[in-house]
Amino acid sequence: MAKYTIRIELREAEPNDYTLLEAGMLTEGFRSTIGSTDGGIFKLPFGTYNMETPAGIDEVYKLAEKVANSTEKGNWVIISEAINRRWKLQEIFE
Repeated sequence: MAKYTIRIELREAEPNDYTLLEAGMLTEGFRSTIGSTDGGIFKLPFGTYNMETPAGIDEVYKLAEKVANSTEKGNWVIISEAINRRWKLQEIFE
């Protein structure tokens, strides 16, 4: 399975627009968290998502773009396939 990092920025957006984006992304299978090899769960920065899927990058891009466009705001979308990742993020304790 491929691992993707997705970043979306909405232009001229209000906070509610990002709430709609987040709901849509989560509904489509994107996650706003990332897991470490030792079992930790970390919150990704606002507008950043993670997805592990057998789908190719073009399919993931089209899905992310569809959700971003559903906010009816101009947007920028960037997706990269991750081989190795390293981060400094807030750990979520449940």
